[in-house]
Amino acid sequence: MTVNGPVRKIVLFLSLLLAVLGAADARSAKRDLKIMVQEKRVQNLGPQGLTLSFVLQVANSSSEPWLLASYDYRVLVANAEFFRLQRTLDAPLAITPSSQTLISLPVKVTYDYLFQSFPAGRERDKLECTLVGGMFFAEEAGEKGERVNVAMAGDFPVYKGFQTIILPLEVRALSVGGVDLTFRAEIRNLNAFPVQVRGLSYRLDIGGKQIAGGKTASDSGLNPRAAWPFELPLLLEFFEVGPELYPLLKKPEVECRFSGEVLISIPWGEFSIPFDQRERVPARKAE
Repeated sequence: MTVNGPVRKIVLFLSLLLAVLGAADARSAKRDLKIMVQEKRVQNLGPQGLTLSFVLQVANSSSEPWLLASYDYRVLVANAEFFRLQRTLDAPLAITPSSQTLISLPVKVTYDYLFQSFPAGRERDKLECTLVGGMFFAEEAGEKGERVNVAMAGDFPVYKGFQTIILPLEVRALSVGGVDLTFRAEIRNLNAFPVQVRGLSYRLDIGGKQIAGGKTASDSGLNPRAAWPFELPLLLEFFEVGPELYPLLKKPEVECRFSGEVLISIPWGEFSIPFDQRERVPARKAE
């Protein structure tokens, strides 16, 4: 049977209409999912490195779940490639319908590794970090899924830590019954950025014996390379702390150990920084 021109046009139109309707009914991760950066979080801060986590909010506007099957990304620091990562999840992560799901993409930064390729970074106070990649969302477990591209940027500090310095003991009065002294120390900011000192928890040992401990609050700004002073006046009775302290404090030098944590605030958050300094220092007697 020969199909005339008008009928052929109608058949073609209906075929195209059905194709369009079918495409409209097909699910699309790019259409259903909206990915936004909710937070950029610095964690595990230390002189060796840190972790910069990009916390993403994935909103699913459809009535059916999507499954995050895998993701890949490359990280650029100061516009140079730092590393690449590709990961397939052991169990797909469900992005539930009409809701938001939080996903963290961590970037672990090891300073020694970073500065091998970018030595100038040692002198910076912070470095820019860009993450570019894709997340694969599937309708069913076992499928590769549809790729949704992501890109985000942040920064992280070039952290050099703090130096704890124990200063000479000031012994104002010493007898067989007790001692009146002042312990002093400094916590020096080795970083190229200022910090805010929020408080200190500490323990003081003299001659291998705990003498004092506690917490102190603060709200002091500390510029780069500047020192935060700590002073602790002590009036000790030897029957409480131990009579062996008396002959130790009569010597020109005595072993002190100052340990604890200092709470600091920087633009990337608040951090508790541990310290533990042990050294022999002069015990200066009052004239």
